[in-house]
Amino acid sequence: MRGLNTAVAADPVRFLKIGIHAGPCIAVNANGKLDYFGTTINTASRVEHECRGGQIVLTDDALDDAAREFLAERGIVPEMTQVHLRGLSAPIALYRIAPEASASAPIAAA
Repeated sequence: MRGLNTAVAADPVRFLKIGIHAGPCIAVNANGKLDYFGTTINTASRVEHECRGGQIVLTDDALDDAAREFLAERGIVPEMTQVHLRGLSAPIALYRIAPEASASAPIAAA
């Protein structure tokens, strides 16, 4: 996100939102296109809608031990919130990573 942020271009903090969820889904290949269906897909879409500009929001299912370690090594501590997502009976925990939280963290992959 930082790489896109220039004085002459649109500020990605205002338009880039990333929601991440993991789980099983149904994959269908129809008319030469692969499409996905199921509760996991619906949840992922709703998680993205919980993002504010520039944030990455993850569910517990996506924030596994490897992801937690990756973030911790970079000094990033996601902010945890509980939300009710449409279509789900129970609230779920979401973990927000704001641009400010990762502004000084290196981008290099583990």
